Amino acid sequence: MVQYTALMPADISARVIANTRLSSDYNVLALAAPEIAAAARPGQFVMVKAATSYDPLLRRPFSVFEVLRDETGSAIGISLLNKRIGVSTGLIYGAREGDTVACLGPLHRARCLDPTVALRE
Repeated sequence: MVQYTALMPADISARVIANTRLSSDYNVLALAAPEIAAAARPGQFVMVKAATSYDPLLRRPFSVFEVLRDETGSAIGISLLNKRIGVSTGLIYGAREGDTVACLGPLHRARCLDPTVALRE
């Protein structure tokens, strides 16, 4: 019998810690999401929705760009690299510190290029 051991993703309202504009279309959004940050591994992503209404309706996938840590090394959040190309990514580009976004993750299997390292499924 195969036993399913993957952790369930967290569905949270993540507070925007910072929004760093890199250009007129690119930004890095830092989110307070300790539950997601603690479980995130390379190759995983989150589904994000910045709108509080039904427009746009669907969440958008974003790779976890970075796991944010405090001075003790505890995972406190994640950052996402965003390119403004539509309504959803435009809302994410315009997010302000203190705003909240719906965030579901981490999703997908973790990946590692080093075959000697075993990652938790």
